[in-house]
Amino acid sequence: MELLIPSFLAGILTILAPCVLTLLPVIIGGSLGEKNPLRPIIIVLSLSISVIVFTLLLKATTALIAIPSSFWAYISGGLITIFGLTMLFPDTWSKMAFRLGLYKSQNVLSTNGKKSSIKGAIILGASLGPVFTTCSPTFALILAIVLPVSFSVAFSSLIAYAIGMSIPLLAIGYGGQKIVSKFKGASNPKGWFKKSLAVLLILTGIAIITGLDKKLETIIIENGYQGAFELEQSLVKDKKLLFNEDTKVQNGKEEQELKKYGLETNTAKLAPGFDLSKIASGGPGKDGIPAIINPIFGTLDEVSKNNPNLRDEHLGILIKYENEAKFYPYNILVWHEIVNDSIGGKEIAITFCPLCSSAIVYERTLDGSIIQFGVSGLLYESNLLMYDTKTESLWSQIEGRSVVGDLADTELTRFPMQVMTFENAKTSYPNLEIMSETTGYSRNYDIYPYGDYNDNEELYFPVSYKGEDYNIRLKEIILATHYEGIPIAFVLSNLVKAQKAEITMKDGTIITAVYKNGEAVIKDDQGNELVSYYAQWFSWANHNLEKGVNDNLNAQVWQE
Repeated sequence: MELLIPSFLAGILTILAPCVLTLLPVIIGGSLGEKNPLRPIIIVLSLSISVIVFTLLLKATTALIAIPSSFWAYISGGLITIFGLTMLFPDTWSKMAFRLGLYKSQNVLSTNGKKSSIKGAIILGASLGPVFTTCSPTFALILAIVLPVSFSVAFSSLIAYAIGMSIPLLAIGYGGQKIVSKFKGASNPKGWFKKSLAVLLILTGIAIITGLDKKLETIIIENGYQGAFELEQSLVKDKKLLFNEDTKVQNGKEEQELKKYGLETNTAKLAPGFDLSKIASGGPGKDGIPAIINPIFGTLDEVSKNNPNLRDEHLGILIKYENEAKFYPYNILVWHEIVNDSIGGKEIAITFCPLCSSAIVYERTLDGSIIQFGVSGLLYESNLLMYDTKTESLWSQIEGRSVVGDLADTELTRFPMQVMTFENAKTSYPNLEIMSETTGYSRNYDIYPYGDYNDNEELYFPVSYKGEDYNIRLKEIILATHYEGIPIAFVLSNLVKAQKAEITMKDGTIITAVYKNGEAVIKDDQGNELVSYYAQWFSWANHNLEKGVNDNLNAQVWQE
């Protein structure tokens, strides 16, 4: 029940979120201009129930997952717009309702009008559920990580979140009622005040339908307003809240502990140098973070429909092979970490570890057989441990080798890739295909679930070596490669400035890295291109320097 308190506080703080600011006119407008003192309670209670039910439905059935978010925007915005029209033209609505048989006689019109007012409040509150969800990092955490693992904990957290969310909304509703009660004629259905509220609701409904509310939200964020986002992140980024304290696999209980996470891994086979006791649980169990198996792609002309949350400055993994170019946005990868795909006849695995920003692509054909990867939910030295679905061996994502299981010490072949902004990708590759946000899973791809993790020096999990012997920020991005088995790293930000960097190996070979038009290319002095990948400094150093896991004494680092 560790998430109950942060969930409750996150619900309270949601009122300050940019995505909620654009919906406040509905809460305020629906609560004012009516004599019924229970109206704010009805609206807020309906909203809370709608949020909970809608969330549980998304997790319980795949039937709703394929429905695009625009559909819910049409439903919610349409209901709000209709509600505003009934307020703006009450007489017209009454005549239409009578002709449609909603009232049996004109004599009971006034009585039914009161009932309709209550029904209208219920519909208004409930209509906000689909567009109100995932407005906070804590809510996203409950939805994406906790709910698949423990329904009871997630449901309790959802209730706590809804209660916290209701408190400020009720305060706004009743505070508004008290202020408005001082104005004469505020409750007059044909008065100026009621008509003004009606127009406000109509405009809000149209904004939701057309997506203008999201554009307004973006403008608010780009101008520096984050609401309580950073404060809420401080509630959830503590690993005591995000992860179980008892995460480490205990000596002598390794096989039993891995089975606890749903893995049938042969722990009798270990790769050289691998310490099984250092495996830690990242929170979700096996497939709690779902890998993507059959990604859907769209063209640049379809981005607004397939990738509504993708912006030009967003990073992603770009792969070009044969006559194809594919882009895998980070805002999707942070929620799934692995994509099993193919390009130009090559079967590949696109992998990304959010805790160390390691972006690496591997070929996934071994001895003529295609293997499929999933997310184990386990970590090693703060790096993602993948598993293959055939043997359930565990694989180090940053090393590309199996560390425990039947395939222990088997290595994958790295595949050429780039990390670049969407703006650079679409400029350089007009035939670009972009992985769609229609993934088959309910995730808010407009939220980064790890908050400010990349901007500070805090690690959620301990590592053996952080590269302390070098004056490089822990989470600095490194462009990495190997030459004749020797690890090589370039500090990416410095390479971007210099445009070109050289490292002379001990055998005299010169390795050159060039950065141009958003792409980095590494070659030896014979012109052979070396396959590269990206990672944060602490993780690369931990796995490649002499004090790291692999005891590579000859690793080379360029940081000028």
